[in-house]
Amino acid sequence: MADEPTPADAPDAPETSPEAKSASAKAKKKPKRKPVKAALPPPKAPKAKPAKPATRPSGGSGIALVAVYIILGVLVIATSFYSGYLFGKNGLGGAGGAGAGTQTGSGSQEKLQIIEYSDYQCPFCGRVEPTIEQLKKDYGDKVEFVFKNFPLDSLHPFAHNAAIAAECARDQGDAMFWKYHDLLFQHQDALDVPQLKQYAQQLGLDTAKFNDCLDNKKTEARIQADIQEGQGRGVGGTPSFWIKDELFVGAQPIESFKAKIDEKLSGKAAPTPSPSPTVPAAPTGPVNVATGAHVLGDAKAKVTIVEFSDFQCPYCKTFYTATEGQIMDTYVKTGKAKFAFRNFPLQFHQNAQVAAEAAECVAKLGGNDAYWKFHDTLFTKGNGDGTGLDAASLKQYAKDQGIDATKFASCLDNHDTAAAIKADADAGSAAGVSGTPSFYINGVQLVGAQPFASFKTAIDAALAS
Repeated sequence: MADEPTPADAPDAPETSPEAKSASAKAKKKPKRKPVKAALPPPKAPKAKPAKPATRPSGGSGIALVAVYIILGVLVIATSFYSGYLFGKNGLGGAGGAGAGTQTGSGSQEKLQIIEYSDYQCPFCGRVEPTIEQLKKDYGDKVEFVFKNFPLDSLHPFAHNAAIAAECARDQGDAMFWKYHDLLFQHQDALDVPQLKQYAQQLGLDTAKFNDCLDNKKTEARIQADIQEGQGRGVGGTPSFWIKDELFVGAQPIESFKAKIDEKLSGKAAPTPSPSPTVPAAPTGPVNVATGAHVLGDAKAKVTIVEFSDFQCPYCKTFYTATEGQIMDTYVKTGKAKFAFRNFPLQFHQNAQVAAEAAECVAKLGGNDAYWKFHDTLFTKGNGDGTGLDAASLKQYAKDQGIDATKFASCLDNHDTAAAIKADADAGSAAGVSGTPSFYINGVQLVGAQPFASFKTAIDAALAS
């Protein structure tokens, strides 16, 4: 990517380096052998002389050979210098080909590369940092960690400038980048521009250079390149990790990270639970994922919007509060589109599964309208840490909504709707869903809690097709 140090940042090429020129000049100034002596008596001496150039050439050919040795030597020095330039945090070097502005933990191609797409204001990104540090200690030189920027502008208004600032710190050395990176995560509640400049001063950075870089957003191109790469890999929320060749989403427990890392290090695929046609490779074209979903809107509407969601996912809640209402008003209520909801509870959200089962119990006992009312309640009262989504709260919400309390409790306690949740999740996995929220607009995927403008562009394109 554009922010990785390029060969232009390394020492000059050997053929033009001062060292090579000096050595070449010295070689030219060496005293020439005296062929005159070879011509003097005794007459047999000249016969022995021609053997010497084969092992120690003189004149132009000798200079050429010396130059070759010098070039090889300078290349070795240049390579070492460049590797040192990429040297990252904790004594771990940078990965070749990681891209501009990328901060890495090691440079060997034999190591397992783990790329983190992160946001300095994201609480879950802050929460996963201790896990990453522990993984570095546990795996040592078997893995390399690469940090890339993925600020969620619609959710975190200070994240983008923080990313620019961190890259400005990188311009004064990788070690400074990591110190600045750590400081930002330690102060996620204080990321305005004055604070960003204060952190630079605190770390002893060249503040004039840093402030000029930040004020003029000189590292913006790096941020955009990271974002585009992440979107190309299906990143829609943070933190997300690209582990060798697979997207791994969320601030998951360290055990989950280790299971995936061990799988990749072993070179073996994770065991697949029973033959399952529901886990193929993600399709490349439009897919039909609306079957079995709860739907709002005109069944004959030209556009179908399907959301795969998790009631505990904070980004799903952000979409619900910031964007879903605009989609409903602009497209669903006007008959242009219908909106469908399917469950995709993530394992690391401890109450997401039971909340999904509860919503399905309400649908079973109260119908589609009751389901959508309960859906709204869960996103309104539930939180990303799982509070408001425990079984006791779910039973109270159902009771308040007029659902038969006894039947609801039986349905929830006996997991009567668990199969429906699994069917949704299997359909999502088959369609390529790996994180929430994920959407399909007439079968074309759109990932993440993106702003209304992004949805409008996609929906309008579907209406025009």
